[in-house]
Amino acid sequence: MVVRKPWVAGRFYPADPARCLSAVKGYLSVPERNGRLPEHPFGGIVPHAGWQYSGAICGEVVAFLSRKRQPRTIVMTGTVHVPGVLRPATMTMGYWETPVGMVEIDCEFAAALVGSGQVEDAPRAFEHEHSLEVPLPMVQVAFPHAWFVPLMVPPTVSGVELGATIAATATSLGRDVVLLASSDLTHYGPAYGFAPAGLGRSGLVWTKEENDRLILEAIEKLDAESIVPLVKKRHNACGPAAIATVLSAARSLGAKRGYILDYKTSYDVMPEGEPTNFVGYVGAVLG
Repeated sequence: MVVRKPWVAGRFYPADPARCLSAVKGYLSVPERNGRLPEHPFGGIVPHAGWQYSGAICGEVVAFLSRKRQPRTIVMTGTVHVPGVLRPATMTMGYWETPVGMVEIDCEFAAALVGSGQVEDAPRAFEHEHSLEVPLPMVQVAFPHAWFVPLMVPPTVSGVELGATIAATATSLGRDVVLLASSDLTHYGPAYGFAPAGLGRSGLVWTKEENDRLILEAIEKLDAESIVPLVKKRHNACGPAAIATVLSAARSLGAKRGYILDYKTSYDVMPEGEPTNFVGYVGAVLG
C-alpha cells in the first residue's frame, strides 16, 4: 500500500494525534458567518503557513464549505516549493497519512487526469512538499467520508486548461467534488528578497492595500486567466497556478464569483516590533 507520510508535522502543526485533533476542532468551530455568501460553494482558497499564523483562516474556509457540502471527492491544488516539479503532478493510488488518520486517494479521478495528458503520476513530487499537507488534517475532519485528489500545480502552466479538465472529469465521472487551492500571498521583506515599498509600515500598507489587493480582486472575479501573469509581475502569491486552476474549475462548474472570508498578514496575527518580514494569507470561497 502506497502511503504518503507526514513531512512537516511537529513544525507547521502538531504531530501528536490528540493535540492535532484538538487544534483542528478548535479551528473548525468558528461560528457560521452571516451575509451574502453562496449556498452552494464549489470550493475555496486557503493558506498553508504554520497553523499559529494561518490556521484560523484555513479553518474558517473549510468549516464553511463542510457546512454547505459533503462531497464524494476533495480536489486539492497545491503550491510547488520543491525543485523538479515542472508539470502538474498527482498520485493515482494509495493514501495520505496525517496525525488524525488516513485519507484515501480517488484513484479513478486521479487516473483520468493523468489520462488527459496534462498531469503526471508522480508521487515523489509530494514527498517533501508541505502546501497540501498543512490544510489536510482540517479537510479530513471536516469531510470524513471524502476521497482526495492531490495536485501539485507549478507556474509553468496557466492553470486555466487544467481547471476546465478537472471540471469536465468531475462531470464525466458523475463525481460530486469540492475544490480547494492552497497558496499564500505576498512574501515581503529581506528574508524573501522582496521589499519594493521599503521596510516598516510603508511595506505593510503597500502589501495589504495594493499588492495583495490586486490578487484578491482577481479571485473575486474568478479571473483565472490573469493570475499567473499578475503574480509573475507582482510576486503576490506563491501558488498562482494552484489558485488559477481552482478558479477555472469552479467557474466551469457554475461558480459566478469569489467571496473573501478573511485576509491577514502574518504581522497582523503576531505583531511583534516593526513589520519587516511577513506573508499575506487569504481565505476565500467560490460560488
